[in-house]
Amino acid sequence: MRKCVLFTLVVAFGSMSSAAPVPKHLLKTPENPDLTAMQGKWKLTDVAFGGQSLGADFATKLELSLEFRENAMVTTGLQHKQRITAMIALDLSATPRRMTSSDGKETDLDGKPVENLNVGKKSVAIYKIDGDTLAIAGLMGDEANAPKDFAGKNVVSMTYTRVTK
Repeated sequence: MRKCVLFTLVVAFGSMSSAAPVPKHLLKTPENPDLTAMQGKWKLTDVAFGGQSLGADFATKLELSLEFRENAMVTTGLQHKQRITAMIALDLSATPRRMTSSDGKETDLDGKPVENLNVGKKSVAIYKIDGDTLAIAGLMGDEANAPKDFAGKNVVSMTYTRVTK
């Protein structure tokens, strides 16, 4: 059950990013401090459902990472051998702040396209960034609407830690 829930979430939020190179005309220079702070690589360190952590071991086994390249987010899932790239837009005026992803494309780790009916749809999540910690949360089964908080009913929250060299 947990794997199914998480895989669905990864696919939904993963549609925020793609494995193929992002066309330069779609990339934008970061225009806000959150987008600037997100640039680089992030590793999944915790997953929570309805405010209850599934544990660091669970998150580690998923082998999920994010990389922000200007306004593109690349999600790589080694366990499922997938990479999803999507364009993101951040809304700093919303409380909590919102992240909208669009134009998602999924590939295998070799860059070959993978058919996925959820990829390419617009999805909305909430996020918070605090130094080297990034939390992203969404409503399970409702990618079009953002949750009101990180621990509500049907909310899946994923916490990432910045990868340092």
